[in-house]
Amino acid sequence: MIRSIISFLFLLVAFTSMSQTKTYTGVYEYDNKTGTATYSYIPKNDEEVLHGQFSFKSKLGINGTFVATGTFDNDIKNGNWNNTSTWSIYNDEEHTKSDFIFTRVTQFRPFVEITKKQTIPYIKGKLNGKEVLLFTKKESWGASGGGQKMIVYKKEKTWKDGFIQDFSFETLENNVRKEFLKGKYAVVGDMLVYDGEWTGMVDGKSIRVVFDRGIMKSVLTKNQSTGAVLKQETSQVDPELIYKFNDKNNISVTFNRDNAKLLISKIDNGKYDFEVIANNVTEAYPDDYVKPLVSYIKYVEKS
Repeated sequence: MIRSIISFLFLLVAFTSMSQTKTYTGVYEYDNKTGTATYSYIPKNDEEVLHGQFSFKSKLGINGTFVATGTFDNDIKNGNWNNTSTWSIYNDEEHTKSDFIFTRVTQFRPFVEITKKQTIPYIKGKLNGKEVLLFTKKESWGASGGGQKMIVYKKEKTWKDGFIQDFSFETLENNVRKEFLKGKYAVVGDMLVYDGEWTGMVDGKSIRVVFDRGIMKSVLTKNQSTGAVLKQETSQVDPELIYKFNDKNNISVTFNRDNAKLLISKIDNGKYDFEVIANNVTEAYPDDYVKPLVSYIKYVEKS
């Protein structure tokens, strides 16, 4: 009898919660865009607590569209959220295929169809899991039987409790890999730093950079075609000296508009090598691909 009462109470609570849930479809603002949304919510204190499935669609520019879908759990994003954008351009202006006589569209000025798909993973509002960004450019020219080129940029990040764990990107042109970069991160104090081996191929060069919890230990750059070594350096760094120096002076260094790090290498008892490192991964708009920057300057201070 008691079990029956408890089961009934659970069902009653669930039914009450479901009966309070309402659905809205109409004009909505999302991600700095105005469009139409459909979502479930629970009214509470004259506010809407989003709960359940959410979808949004808006116009993007003249001929494009943007669609977002996901799930809310008591006003907090949960599970995979998917964003998809599509648009097309010709000669740096937005157009549709119906605008053209394709015999006049050439390889040097093609019609471009762009699709950007992004999957963002959440667990109770925090980034957890693998984030994937797929950016596709389809270039077409000529009439039926004319030319075509497909360029794909793929970027992946693995998250744990809101902190990025690793990163990779690659560029494909007609299914042939042209560029790539991959590596992992570590958390040192309240900073996110490069860690372990970062490898890549960019601008015809193969790159291998090794970090030890934010401290760059070695750099090796080769010509991708010939294998010839273009740059090879190894740093013998005194970590204890670095941490003491940074703590004492609370130093912050910037170089070439990129966040940089000051490394202090002990050469001997009377000489130190001061090195400003800028090893950053930046995004290039609008193609949304990344390149490693291994730029540095050196100077030596004698006692």
